[in-house]
Amino acid sequence: MSSYPRSSLALRLVRAEMLRLRTMRSLWLVAAIGLLEVVLTTLGEVLPRSGGGAALGPSSVQRAMGLPASATIWVAIMGILVVTVEYRHATATGLFLATPRRLVAISVKAVVTLGFAIGYALLLIGVTLAISVPVDASRHEVLISDPASALIITLEVVVVLGLFALIGVGLGAAVRNQVAAVLGFVGWIVGVDGVLAAILADHGLGAVVPYLPSEASFGLTTSLGSLSVGGVHLLAPVPAGLVLLAYVAVLGLIGCLVTVGEDVT
Repeated sequence: MSSYPRSSLALRLVRAEMLRLRTMRSLWLVAAIGLLEVVLTTLGEVLPRSGGGAALGPSSVQRAMGLPASATIWVAIMGILVVTVEYRHATATGLFLATPRRLVAISVKAVVTLGFAIGYALLLIGVTLAISVPVDASRHEVLISDPASALIITLEVVVVLGLFALIGVGLGAAVRNQVAAVLGFVGWIVGVDGVLAAILADHGLGAVVPYLPSEASFGLTTSLGSLSVGGVHLLAPVPAGLVLLAYVAVLGLIGCLVTVGEDVT
């Protein structure tokens, strides 16, 4: 029987992982870039344009609350970094010697990263509110016309960012090479996803397009806008969330198999 309970081991691993996150400069750099993007996007949407009026209309505060959903690429990169930094700096050997059950170590990373992503999502929403509320208040507009919709928007943003953070963790565990994982993910989201969607649509396979990662993320946040993107009808939020969860499961399974089976020395 172990000299200390599993719960004590898990708690120590969580604390150690949280310390790693606090001292990981690359993680905070990516977080800062994502925050800057959301700030600039929010300013561009809520401030009046030269022609007069704001881009988001009378419900601009509620709409602005959904803008952090665009940070999916950044939270996924954070998830990748959390895992691959161990291999990049050759600390994975020490980690797995201290925690022979590698799946436990990876699971703790996933849980802590998920918690970080949820907190980050709430921070981004708070920033958008800090920008949009004063602007709308100065126009004497209704700030939040439908509190229930505002709550749904918040939930959608938190869920989509949390799922993409887990996708990043799974991808990082599966690939292990930090540069390859980051460039591969960015290349997929920025280029391959759109090209593949176009090819599928041109060959009569448009029904498959909503199940691609980017389109599924759009579907999960359909309360923020249109139910279609580029002529493709998106999935409803719940099915879209389940599709993203399936991506998390598949990448997580591959990542676990690689982590358990590969030599880290």
